[in-house]
Amino acid sequence: MMGHGAERAFRAQLFLPEQRQLFDYWLTRRGSGVMPSRDDISPADFPSLLPYVSILELKARPDIVRFRLAGTALWDMYGGEMTGCTLADAERWGDNHEYWQRNYSLIVEEMQPAAGMLKAPSNEREHLVQFWMRLPLAGGEGRPDMLLGLDLCVAASRLKDAVGASENAVAIGAN
Repeated sequence: MMGHGAERAFRAQLFLPEQRQLFDYWLTRRGSGVMPSRDDISPADFPSLLPYVSILELKARPDIVRFRLAGTALWDMYGGEMTGCTLADAERWGDNHEYWQRNYSLIVEEMQPAAGMLKAPSNEREHLVQFWMRLPLAGGEGRPDMLLGLDLCVAASRLKDAVGASENAVAIGAN
């Protein structure tokens, strides 16, 4: 279970207010467990985030992670419908295929949320930076069988404005 120190540390690395909003919601829905289940999550509780939200199904192999549900903003981000796509659809992910595979494997193994940022979610959108977060959802045996995802894109030229004029924003911009 993610302790309060780990929760604070994870939340501190979330730059966008939408990420913090969904993470805080996930924390409240898990109760005393390690993570909430899909049944504990209600999209009606975060309507402004729905275009950026996804539900991903986890299968035995990380390359079979499948978008069960993908918000409308993901269509713009990836240049097509994501619902039904898997990591095995490598052309969708380009150079990021292995990155996603590694991250999904870690989320399942550690049963902890993960977040990060990537440049160019697709070749045609190289001017964007993708902020992503994946929150595990418990299945029948208490292990994650789904992920609650959040993906937002910010123009690289506006990155400093999006994350605020903080030391963290400068560090991210330097990478």
